[in-house]
Amino acid sequence: MNIAHFGVYKPESSNGANRAVAGLAKGQRELGNNVYVYSLDLDSEEIVKETRDGINIVHFPKLKMKGFKLPPIFKDYIRKNPDNIHIFHLHSVYMPENVVLSQNLTIPYVLTPHGGYSPMSRKRSIASFIKKSIFDLLFEKRMLKKAAAIQALTEDEHMHIKKLTKHGNIFIVPNGVEIPEIKISNITDSKSKKSEYGDYIVYCGRLDIKCKGIDLLLKAFALTVERNWIKRVKTCLNRAGKKCMKKKINKMINKYELTDKVVLTGALHGEEKNNLIANSKFYIQCSRWDGFSLSVAEAAVLGKPVVITEGIGFKYWIKKYKCGIVAKATPEHISAAIKAMYHYTESHRFNLEIKSRVQKLANELSWKVIAEKIVSKYSSILKVRLYTGN
Repeated sequence: MNIAHFGVYKPESSNGANRAVAGLAKGQRELGNNVYVYSLDLDSEEIVKETRDGINIVHFPKLKMKGFKLPPIFKDYIRKNPDNIHIFHLHSVYMPENVVLSQNLTIPYVLTPHGGYSPMSRKRSIASFIKKSIFDLLFEKRMLKKAAAIQALTEDEHMHIKKLTKHGNIFIVPNGVEIPEIKISNITDSKSKKSEYGDYIVYCGRLDIKCKGIDLLLKAFALTVERNWIKRVKTCLNRAGKKCMKKKINKMINKYELTDKVVLTGALHGEEKNNLIANSKFYIQCSRWDGFSLSVAEAAVLGKPVVITEGIGFKYWIKKYKCGIVAKATPEHISAAIKAMYHYTESHRFNLEIKSRVQKLANELSWKVIAEKIVSKYSSILKVRLYTGN
């Protein structure tokens, strides 16, 4: 099967949707499919082709925002279909590029919103809510209606999508997880790269105060330290953020007197990031909302127990495999969860049990397994199309 993803192929990205495109593309390639990623990211009027990890990446000129028109060279390319694409897969929503592409496609497409329709995401500000409501009326509902199928990552997202459309083919398949080169069975015991941070917990994600709940995390950690519940532990915040966000976060760190307790590591990727997580006590993420959260999934696969909040879609798998604590999104509840998890991780038996549980989770969420499920859905769509002639 010839599959084209419309998005960005960037496995090292801090953007979860970009990492999902890369992981799914590689999983589908591993199954023997010809996989392409089409990106509108060039300033020049040309087509540039490259191959990475066996994936055919085709770069096109950027979308001209005036009039929301596809670059003629790209429009002509998808009309002629020289790659003989059988099915398209569009990623993320409220994106002019996806809207315009969907209007021009005669080939069936699957749409994955990646949490973009969650109520909290839509209402993060009055301006955002108004803008997205208008976008719904003008574009999104038509794009949803025309899709051959819509992929929800969680049961919550499935419910959110159903509030926007009466589409009859909404299916639930989660994102997969890149299995790290570090062997899961050895993670807890391995200290091949001794951490410079000592005894610490870690968060990896955007420094987005409202969405990712950095304020909740810092306040909860301050409460934990103030009550002397844990000693000699630091919090490492990995990943970059906007300068204005960093200033606000540094102000909070000073306000809560955590300057010697919180480390902003900057953006880390690949082995460096994996080692930061693997050598931590546990992983923590306090998002107010998060469609799936690949960061949490990746930490779990690295053998780490997690503390997360109820707004994170990955909570279903944490509860299923009993490999973490799901807390209410308040500083008090998060602080209590930090205390509990810290003491759990002092037990060697607990750490061994976590390794066993996350091995099962990793098997269920490997990108190859997820890719098989989605390719099966593609096949069903193409069979119906062949049978009906639509």
